[in-house]
Amino acid sequence: MIIASADRIAEYTAKGWWGNVLLGDWLTRNALQFPEREALVDPPNRQQITGGEARRITWRQTADAVERLASYLLAVGLRKDDVVVIQLANTWELLAVYFACARIGVVASPLPAQYRENELTNILRTTNARAIICATRINKHDHAQMALQLARQHPSVKYVLAVGERPPLGALDLSEAIEHAPDTQAIAKYVAANPVSANDATTIVWTSGTESNPKGVARSHNDWLIMAPFFAEQFGIEQGCRLLAGRQLVTCGSFTAYLVPWLVRAGTIILHHPFQLPLFLQQLREERINFTLDYAPTSASLI
Repeated sequence: MIIASADRIAEYTAKGWWGNVLLGDWLTRNALQFPEREALVDPPNRQQITGGEARRITWRQTADAVERLASYLLAVGLRKDDVVVIQLANTWELLAVYFACARIGVVASPLPAQYRENELTNILRTTNARAIICATRINKHDHAQMALQLARQHPSVKYVLAVGERPPLGALDLSEAIEHAPDTQAIAKYVAANPVSANDATTIVWTSGTESNPKGVARSHNDWLIMAPFFAEQFGIEQGCRLLAGRQLVTCGSFTAYLVPWLVRAGTIILHHPFQLPLFLQQLREERINFTLDYAPTSASLI
């Protein structure tokens, strides 16, 4: 799904702004060059938020998990240009799902954890999403049950995939599937027959803007990667930088401030959810943080 015009692609490519590198190419590079460096660190209160053990994931483990997830998504029936709505807590699986979707050309559309039926109904209708990937629960809300109810109301949604403990009947267990060995040959064969370009849309993120309903913003690999040098250089994000993500990694701002610099600098994202100032300060101290954004949406600070 290429969203930019041919003229714009030609212009930006000629100027050297856009190229042929995919987000997943950086993941592969980091897994090869820094396999044992931490890539993702779960919130220490993960058990209370969404269940499961808080984990610390290396770049090699991240790349392995992405391959397993991509293999499973392909086996389930998802295909290039399908849209998948994602509603997960700020845990390591959220980023792994992004890269698994990108691996096979599926368009990831992440949502804030606080969205409910009203927002999801509009988004599912707008995107004709083929699947919902969600947490079994986030705090006290049963996201998987909500997703199953919505899927019954939207014929485009064929699958609900749940991350977490004891997913309800009707939801596929993504936490269990991620433990299975990937079918690397099937992935390679599929990607070769359905190549993904750097101009293909890889995400649709949502903004409330000036209207009551959220508005979708589609971005390609090139759209995201063009921001990396500017942001990393302006804020001094260096190789191996440790970033504390106090915001949900589902918005344009969080992708620009955290995901892309983390990727191109082979850093570590320490995840936090929901925002709790005492825990945030504890993580700043204990995790040796180099960079974070203030929680106030209009300000940024270099730590």
